[in-house]
Amino acid sequence: MNEGKATIIMRLTALWAFSEAFLGGILHAFHLPFTGLILSSIAVLCIVCIALQGYTKGQILKATLLVLLIKAMISPHTPVSAYFAVLLQGAFCELIFLLGTPFVLSCFVVAIAALMQSAFQKLIILTLLFGVDFWSAMDEFLNSIAKQFGIGTIEYTNYLVMMYLLLHFLVGIVVGSIAVRLPKTLVSSTKEFEQHPITVPDNLETEMLYTANNKRKNRFKYWIAGILLIWLAFDIYSEGTLSAMIHSKALKLIVRASIFIIVWYFFLSPLLYILFQNWLAKQRSKFSLEINVLLKLLPEIKYITAQCWVNTSDLKGMKRIFKFIRYTFFVMLQKENANTPA
Repeated sequence: MNEGKATIIMRLTALWAFSEAFLGGILHAFHLPFTGLILSSIAVLCIVCIALQGYTKGQILKATLLVLLIKAMISPHTPVSAYFAVLLQGAFCELIFLLGTPFVLSCFVVAIAALMQSAFQKLIILTLLFGVDFWSAMDEFLNSIAKQFGIGTIEYTNYLVMMYLLLHFLVGIVVGSIAVRLPKTLVSSTKEFEQHPITVPDNLETEMLYTANNKRKNRFKYWIAGILLIWLAFDIYSEGTLSAMIHSKALKLIVRASIFIIVWYFFLSPLLYILFQNWLAKQRSKFSLEINVLLKLLPEIKYITAQCWVNTSDLKGMKRIFKFIRYTFFVMLQKENANTPA
């Protein structure tokens, strides 16, 4: 692979890491809806563009690991489930391109799979959090309102889940179609974007980056409390003694959700996070050179995306978003527009 393509791949990896670490951190912090939908769409476009530079075995998986490392360094408080989603997404995309699937089909498969994975992950978490009874309780609540308007009994949750999945499926098709047309679109947009060139300053400095690790002391009381909470969670999920004592379905859902949140937040999540960080630490030593390059590229990526957004201010709504996407990837794929760190 020549130096120019290697530079572009690093820039695209930095763009993917930037969206996961900064945009993902903001979306997760404010618990905004459709976080996975937005991040997965950006990831798919970055992965497809990386593959277009001349796919080689392990290329996408390596980019995925680099994104995870940068995400862990910059946004360490991101939920463990978000790291798992990125890893699963990258591994699946690697497999699709490794199999030599035709480009057009690959774009649609990876886009739809990434978006559907995000949707199913949210539904699984909801079910684990509140239990299967949550869906029944939701149906009862909605039907009680519907009866006041003379509407018969309907399984509302089935329709809601189907609409939620359908939304992600349709967005996957849209993202896939954008990815398929992206190479031709960028070529046809050359004259349009060359009128507004973006020159990256040489004096950009690396902001942030490392957040102090949140070290938890391995106290005996902490582990005892964790084991007790896990036992309580198992008891209520298996309809054991505690569950039998609670007759109210609503109260049972609240107790179940509360125990699950406490177990996950104070025990399982920190434990998984420590294991995951230890695994990432081993990977970090293997990719120290690439990580340093990506960290130096992040301020450049931030500058480029900000300028692309400003330069599309003449449009509004979806027209601006689509032009912003085209503009951003056009700049990223231009060898001469980036200051490649040594």
